[in-house]
Amino acid sequence: MVSDPHPIRFLCVFASPRTGSSHFNKLLNSCPEIMAKAELFHRHAVGKLRPAELQSMEKWSNGAVKDVETFKTWKHENPNAVFEAFRAVWKRRVVAFKIFPGHLPRDYIEKELLARDDMAFAILRRRPIESFISGIKAKKGETFTLADTTAVKPALDFATFTPWSERMMNWYGWAERKLQEHGRSYAEISFERHLDGRSGAESLALVLEELEKAGLPKIPVPQKIIVGERQDRETDYRARVANWGEFESSMRADPDRARLLDWAEAAR
Repeated sequence: MVSDPHPIRFLCVFASPRTGSSHFNKLLNSCPEIMAKAELFHRHAVGKLRPAELQSMEKWSNGAVKDVETFKTWKHENPNAVFEAFRAVWKRRVVAFKIFPGHLPRDYIEKELLARDDMAFAILRRRPIESFISGIKAKKGETFTLADTTAVKPALDFATFTPWSERMMNWYGWAERKLQEHGRSYAEISFERHLDGRSGAESLALVLEELEKAGLPKIPVPQKIIVGERQDRETDYRARVANWGEFESSMRADPDRARLLDWAEAAR
């Protein structure tokens, strides 16, 4: 177990949708030393709050938090109190959470989160074009989890892909730059290198090794490991869509779009 007190009480994971973050979250929750809370600051989704967590939130909110619905509003107005409420409940665990673009204001992340000496950081990446295709397929199937999307073959277009890729490039570039500016070490987790095609034990061992570099204590790989399932069984991302040739040609026709596609096709 994590010693008490330990300087690291929280793990902030910079990520984006469809990067394997749900699988990553399950791996972390396999460890008794970690309590992974997924997208803690998502505007609409909260995940499960245990009775002790909800009770602590009510205390730290001076009664404003009564249930999950009231927590949704309160948490964005009082993120520091959210951390203190979790600290009070999980005295001997590291509380992990993911931050996607738009979850919290960037100025708050920089001024508050990067200044905390009890918080470690990680960046979770996946080949961007795969994340983009996965998101399109999930929306076509009207589900984000627990569904096989292999048979779904959407058509891609540069008008949708271009602003998405620019936004993701900006998000990851900003997170990495600010971590470096503030002198914060961080773990670099890659979907391709650490998660894809590996057993749960192999993935978790690699992830925990990376997290040590960010300041987490050495955590042993548990015997029982929770894993996620791949939604798309097609190994070639180009074969996951209906019009890769046409889409690639439209992207390569413009130098700026071509650079975006080069970025998006690079494995992380």
